[in-house]
Amino acid sequence: MRHSRRTNKLGRKTGHRLATERSMVTSLFTHERVITTVPKAKEFRRAAEKLITLARSKSLHNMRQALSALGNDKQVVRKLFEKIGPRFATRNGGYTRVLKLDRRRLGDNAPLAILELVEKSSAEELAAEKQVREQRNEERRQERATTLQRKKKGRSYAACETRRPPRRGVRKKAPVPVEE
Repeated sequence: MRHSRRTNKLGRKTGHRLATERSMVTSLFTHERVITTVPKAKEFRRAAEKLITLARSKSLHNMRQALSALGNDKQVVRKLFEKIGPRFATRNGGYTRVLKLDRRRLGDNAPLAILELVEKSSAEELAAEKQVREQRNEERRQERATTLQRKKKGRSYAACETRRPPRRGVRKKAPVPVEE
């Protein structure tokens, strides 16, 4: 009988399911919305709501519990306690929503859903994050361009015009003595 069995196993063993949960909740807190299948969204919503409830009251004990649940990812825990937790300080539960999509996943035709936080970040925060992201992308582009230039400089086109060394295993013919 199924008395007080509340977890959906999602066709995974315990360790795999917990790792998937940790990964999905971390992505949710990082990007504030995640596209996944409906059963996963419903299951991981519970874990996300528990962590947001912890983040509403900022204490060392709660931070350590969140660190343990999120696999010691300090950046995500910092965002959870400094940005997401205070945003939901006045709300009693219901921090996330599951929106079912009309399309299905290619391959196994599984129904998809969006798991997202109810209250969005402010426009200023989003603009600041976008600016930082664009700056980081520009730095990466410049870094790639400089590495390509270095690689091109390292190639010597003059070496292509010179004679190639003989192939291995091929002997040069001995010069024939000339009789005088």
